[in-house]
Parts: sequence; structure tokens; C-alpha cells
Amino acid sequence: IIAVQSSFCDNPQAWVDREPISITLNGNDVPGHASGSGPSIVEQGARRRMAYEVDGEIFVSEEDAPGEFFLTDSNPALIPQEPYEALSVGDPELVWDGNFLLLFYTARDDAGVRSIGVAMSTEEPPVFMNSNAPSLMPTGDVVSYDAPSVVYRDGFWLLVVRATLSSGATELHAF
Repeated sequence: IIAVQSSFCDNPQAWVDREPISITLNGNDVPGHASGSGPSIVEQGARRRMAYEVDGEIFVSEEDAPGEFFLTDSNPALIPQEPYEALSVGDPELVWDGNFLLLFYTARDDAGVRSIGVAMSTEEPPVFMNSNAPSLMPTGDVVSYDAPSVVYRDGFWLLVVRATLSSGATELHAF
């Protein structure tokens, strides 16, 4: 049984009407980052981290105070490196399992097909290593997967993604 409770909102659609935030590097605002898309917030022990997408790359910042986040350097936490990520990576979903920080994301290949990738970090600050293949690829009537949402609790994982069908319809799929 999975209990559901309200927590921090990491719904990308809700970020359109969000309160202003700041993202800094060495005390200076980082241009374009405060309006990054697809935010995901996770508590990692005493830290709170936020992943977001800017120009097809994913950055991970750390909260300094409510609404104030900082980057430790200017490098993205995850950039497209594999053929299944050729166009971009986005829709980040951060999950802390108590040992590792995991980053689930939408990968877009050069044909525009979207699949779900997973990257893991054991380092501080987080540096994510992606795999050479997506974790979830569309098959059968599904032509694309995107927008991963992940829950981890007591050793159990739940992944929910939006599936686009060959008819153009969309539906949620849980794994």
C-alpha cells in the first residue's frame, strides 16, 4: 500500500504561475535559469535540490533559502550524449533513495522519438552518468514516452509516464 500525502509541487505545468525564484552561481544571477522548465524538487537529507531544463540540458541546483537556489558550477548535470538523446534531455524528475540521487528524464532522439532515461549520481555535487540505452522505449501502439513521475518508498518504485499512441491519443502508463 502506498500512502499519498501533499508535499512540494514539482508539476511542470504549475511552474508557469510560480512565485519568483533566483538561481545564482558565485552570488550572481544565472541568465535564463530562473525561467527554466520542468522543475523537480527533492529532499536529500538536510538538502533540498531542484532539477530543471534549460535549452535541452538539465541542471541541478541546491536551495539556499526559500525560493533561492544556487549552482556549484556552470556545467549542466546532464547533457545529451547518446543517440537516444540526440535532440535533447528534459522533464527532469529527481529521486533520492537514501543512497543515490537518481535523475529520470525524457530523452529525444534525432527522429523526435521520446523515451525515458535514468541517470545516477554518487558524487557531491551531483554528476550524473547516463546509460547507453533508454530505460523505457516506446513499443507496439506507443510511439513516445515522456514526462516521468517517480515515487520511491520502502524499497518500492513507481514510475508513471505519459504515453503517446499512434492514434495521437495520450494516456498515463505506470510501471
